[in-house]
Amino acid sequence: MTDRTLGILGLAKKGNRLQAGDEPAGAAARSRDACLLLVAADAAENTGRRAQHYARYGDIPVAVLPYSKTELGAVLGRSSCAIAALTDPGLAFSFISALEGSNPGTYTRQYAALEEIDAKKRRLDKERAAHARKRKA
Repeated sequence: MTDRTLGILGLAKKGNRLQAGDEPAGAAARSRDACLLLVAADAAENTGRRAQHYARYGDIPVAVLPYSKTELGAVLGRSSCAIAALTDPGLAFSFISALEGSNPGTYTRQYAALEEIDAKKRRLDKERAAHARKRKA
């Protein structure tokens, strides 16, 4: 559970596909760049409510992780981190799949929401590409 899932978060951070902290994660959700919001297990109740608010605004799922703020922060190069946002759909799928594999049935709802988000992102990418082709012509 810990090595694979936390490793995915480390890769996402190195690849600039993860926003760590309240303000960066909120900004990613508001701009609809975020695919999945992550909340540490020992995050304050207010932080959880704020994450739910960001999720409603950005129409994205929230996963409460089985990791503490210090464990999450250690992977992300911080002393602690209560909230983060994954901005890459592929990494978000991999992360949720790894969590689901270690805790069967716990993250099924987030996985289904990620499939919907991935479909929306693919549709938007197609529309942007078509728009770019029209501009060139």
